[in-house]
Amino acid sequence: SVEWISNLWGYISSVDESSEQEGIEMFVDSWQILPANVGDGERILLKLSKDMAVVCLEPMIKKKKNVISGKKINAQVGKVLQNIGIRTLDASIFKETSRRAVLQVLDGFVQPPTIKGVLKALSNSFPRDIEDEDLTRRIKLRFKYDVSDNDREKLLEFLSNVAQEGIDENGIDILRKLPLFKVFKQESSNVHVSSASPEFSDLIDMKYLPPACADTSILDSKFIKVSNQNERELLEKLGVKEMNLAFYYESHVCPKIIDGGITDKKRESAVLKLLAQDLPNIAEGESGQVWIDRISQLKFIPNRNGLAVCANDLY
Repeated sequence: SVEWISNLWGYISSVDESSEQEGIEMFVDSWQILPANVGDGERILLKLSKDMAVVCLEPMIKKKKNVISGKKINAQVGKVLQNIGIRTLDASIFKETSRRAVLQVLDGFVQPPTIKGVLKALSNSFPRDIEDEDLTRRIKLRFKYDVSDNDREKLLEFLSNVAQEGIDENGIDILRKLPLFKVFKQESSNVHVSSASPEFSDLIDMKYLPPACADTSILDSKFIKVSNQNERELLEKLGVKEMNLAFYYESHVCPKIIDGGITDKKRESAVLKLLAQDLPNIAEGESGQVWIDRISQLKFIPNRNGLAVCANDLY
């Protein structure tokens, strides 16, 4: 019963400090005594083990250092964690008078409410020997159902505070696999495109931050939308860089013009912007003349008949 579990943890947390570790070790990998919540709102009991795929939503106490670890995770983020396969500690079962002591005892068993703790819990929720490609696929599946666009945004907002905590290589690898990053969708003739649902992506394939002067109407899913500085700092830690302006024109804008991937109006606007505004800045940069020579060989400038030709073919 709930009362029995509550009394048991009250007893475990009240054991003399010198024998506390030995006391809790008696229950490791034996009885199902750890209260947790799962995605559908069900309350369950789990076997206690080290480094569980369970996150405590309340600040925990580091046993050896006696310092607080993490800040309280709000209910919405906690629900998202449950929906992607991370169980959360049901701390409501613990008595108010013993809750702090219980959370200290659970240090090393349950993950703290930190970015590292959440990512470690997610990683530990999969088999240890899982292949990297299979891990990416299974993470994507977990986000396919019961995770709304707003849920993704809230989880990314939580994870974007990484600058305050720091992150290890394993955490970076997991973060890159999460389909949380909003990408651009190239506008079409559909007048409702602006009200369409946002598109989210992981960072497995190469992604870029667009140049500051980029025309957002011709950006596609190679480019990440950034809402604030925290997200930008997170993306930079994950290896996402701002696309160089010269490379942006050569690899993205010009091919779209050549392939007819944008409307005539946007094509004219893009060409004028390049020639009148951005070309002088690019030319002044390192290897600027080499780039100009290369770009002049591409058929992207419309002639009087509307056909795309090389700059060298115009008079």
